[in-house]
This record gives sequence, structure tokens and C-alpha cells, in this order.
Amino acid sequence: MSINLVETRPKVTCEQAIHLSKNIYGVHVPSTSVSLVKELISYDDRNFYLQGFIQNEEQEPANLRGFLLKVSNPAFSKSQSILKGNSDLLLYLSKRDITCPVPYSSRNGDYKVLSKDEDNADGACAVRLFSYVSGSLLEKVALTEDVLYDLGASVASMHKAMKDFSNTYPSIHELSRDNFIWNIRNAPRVVNKLSHVFDCGVKLDLINTAMKRFQNILSKLDTIEKQIIHGDMNEKNILVQEKLDKNTFGFIDFNDFYFSNRVVDLGIALAYIMMLPQVNSHLTRPQAVGHMFAGYQSEWPLPKEEVEMLGAIAAARCSQSLVVGAYQHAYVHLDNEYLLVSQKGSWKALNSL
Repeated sequence: MSINLVETRPKVTCEQAIHLSKNIYGVHVPSTSVSLVKELISYDDRNFYLQGFIQNEEQEPANLRGFLLKVSNPAFSKSQSILKGNSDLLLYLSKRDITCPVPYSSRNGDYKVLSKDEDNADGACAVRLFSYVSGSLLEKVALTEDVLYDLGASVASMHKAMKDFSNTYPSIHELSRDNFIWNIRNAPRVVNKLSHVFDCGVKLDLINTAMKRFQNILSKLDTIEKQIIHGDMNEKNILVQEKLDKNTFGFIDFNDFYFSNRVVDLGIALAYIMMLPQVNSHLTRPQAVGHMFAGYQSEWPLPKEEVEMLGAIAAARCSQSLVVGAYQHAYVHLDNEYLLVSQKGSWKALNSL
């Protein structure tokens, strides 16, 4: 089966987001003005922050509540098992004290509703409502030793909860997403198809070297334990919530979740840590990765044979991010600069790996 290389973003305005949230989920935004609604950056979906309240509440609350309305691309929206698994995972994690978006049920009791609009010719889009998770984006926070160590421990705690979810979820193998463009196992195929977007020999050499390194460990991933993973723990999907005694973290945007290996998820997270520009201001890239890894190992240690795979996985993710982002910006979403946000950091990280 082929990999879907193009995921068309839905066409949704702030006014339409207000309409969808009200009609489907009963969210009332007090003002008809869009001042209480803001579109958030996204890769291939549309995300909106809304301030309002649920209309079936007995009275209008004194303080408005924050909501996240997510309108997913048609490709993601086609799979009922993925949509259901996503909601089930988030509900499970929230009960395990993992800070994450919690889905709201619609007026008809479902956690997702497919909406077909004439502006979205590629198919119906899933419209879902979540609680809004507050905090400072990791990319805006000084990456001290303590922050990185605590982050590593928090990721391990989330992985434990995801493992428990995986052990009890009856349809877990339906969440493998074998043909998903961001599945790390597909990195060699994706890079092979799209790397022509770079015409620079040095860049292609770096990516090809990373792919050869990853292919050397690819078969080993089939021999180690599997579970659900987040799949995209980048600097925009991790929120820091500072407290007096300890840093706590929230994790958002679980759309790229799939059934894989926790070492893959940690490798992806470490890759994005290496991409961050503020790393060089406080710590070297190896030091930053080391502190986060130490925190992870303190909570749920990886076996030695999996630790040895981390570098190859991180390099594969950097290559995957570089190629897909550049290709989609050049040929698909020409006006979405978010696709290129990690390019500079990815090259630096790949050079370090």
C-alpha cells in the first residue's frame, strides 16, 4: 500500500469555527466578534482557541472556559478506528493525571462529528472539541538542567500510562498506521520519494547517511515491545507549567499517535530538543539531550539495546521532518510557513548526530 504524501488542510475561518462549536458541541461564545476566537498554528489541520461556555450549563459562568476546536484534514478523518482511538487514549491519559487535551462529547454523544463543506472538496473533516491546556510552549522556556530532567521523567510517566492503555485496548493493532507519512518506519520510503526537493549534494549526503544508519536498526524495532506513542513530541506540543518545587508538563496534539515502540517516541523527542535554538544559549546539544535522557531513565529505564538505537531514530526523524516539510511547502501548502519552522534547527541537529 502507498503512503499518503499529501494531506490537504481544511478551509475553515474563525467565524465558521464559532458556528461549528455552537451547532455541534453547544459552545456559546458570548460575543459575535471573533475577538474571543483565535486560530492557532498547525501543520495540516485547523486549530482554534475559543473562549466560551457550554450552553446546556444551568447558567452562564462568571469566567469563560477555554476550548480547542480541531478540524482535521480529510485523510486523518477517514479512519473511524483512529478517531475513536485518539479520543479513548486522551480520556484514559486524563484519568491517569497526564495533562493533555480532554475531548468533549457532542450534542449527539459522540466525540467526533464529520462535517462536509463545499470549500473542502477532498472529503469530510472530523470536527472535535477539547479542553484547552494552558502553559508556556517549550520553545519559549529556558532549557535548564532541571527543566530537561523533569521533562524526561514526565515523558516516561506518560509512556507508562500509554503502555497500560495499550495492554487493555481491544483494537490496539488497528492503531499501527502502517502507511502514515510520519510513522518512523516509513522514513526511508518517504525520503526516497521526496528528497529531490533538495538539490544540494551536501544536504542529500547528510540525509542519505542518516537513512542508512536507521535502516541498520529498523529490523530490531520488530523485536522489542510495542505500545502507543505520541509520535510528535516537538517544542510546540509540550507545555511547561512552572511550580514552586517542580516543573510540570502538558502534552498536546496527539494526532500523530500510533502503535510503535517507546524508544521511537523518546528518539523523536530528543531530536526536537536538539533542534531548539535556545539549546546553544544554555547547554550544548549533547548536554541537553543527556539531561532529558537522565530524567527519563530515572522514571522508566530503557534497556541498553534500545538506548543504542536512539541516535539513529533521532537522525531519521530529523531527515523525515526536513524532507516532508520542504516538499509540502514547495508543492502543496505554499503559504504555510509553519512547515519550515524546524528546518534550520533540523540541519544543525542532523550535523550533530
